[in-house]
Amino acid sequence: MDNVIIALGIIIFVSLIGVAACYFFRLEKEKQIDMAQEWLLLAVIEAEKKLGSNTGQLKLRFVYDLFLSKFAFLAKLISFDQFSMLVDAALMKMNDILQNNMQVQEYVGDNNA
Repeated sequence: MDNVIIALGIIIFVSLIGVAACYFFRLEKEKQIDMAQEWLLLAVIEAEKKLGSNTGQLKLRFVYDLFLSKFAFLAKLISFDQFSMLVDAALMKMNDILQNNMQVQEYVGDNNA
């Protein structure tokens, strides 16, 4: 009985991943890019919170590792250099947000913005 529950859980998990992948790939390419950029913004904010300022390469690696765990299939389609450029754009957007949004500053713990 325990094996049946485990097997059912695995089947449901794999099915959910399949549905999410189908949904993502059916979206227009522009929407896919927008979703990935929004996720990258969240990831760089989390990296900033965890690692702090002046840790550029560590943050890049942290975000890339998160990206690999979340979007492994996309990692095969873009190079690390392309990913790095996307992260740079997300960092610029994060810096704008940090300068203009006190709640995000408090969340990140950035008192220097």
